[in-house]
Amino acid sequence: MAFDDPEFDPTVIPKSGSAYTLWPVVHSELMDRNLQSIDGSKALQMQKKGAIVVDVREAKQFEQCHIDGAINVPMFQPVQGNSTFDNLKRLAMAAFAMQATGVLHRLLDA
Repeated sequence: MAFDDPEFDPTVIPKSGSAYTLWPVVHSELMDRNLQSIDGSKALQMQKKGAIVVDVREAKQFEQCHIDGAINVPMFQPVQGNSTFDNLKRLAMAAFAMQATGVLHRLLDA
């Protein structure tokens, strides 16, 4: 499935709650860190010159559709720890039929 395919929908539909698109929040955070936003055609031009496209969406979304040659580094990773906070987060998210995740900080701190 291609990005321009009318069946492609970047909206996240959780098992409970309202559907949402996370990208505007992520975009704002990256722009606040003085990163430059480029359009798809510019990204493809850069890729032809050797740039690597890093797709930060969840693996499931990446598998459905992605730019040829892109690599997947999901911004949100499942909670890994066993602290009280980690376990409470898992329990709270399970109540909403969702997986507990956290931001992959090293990607934003790079």
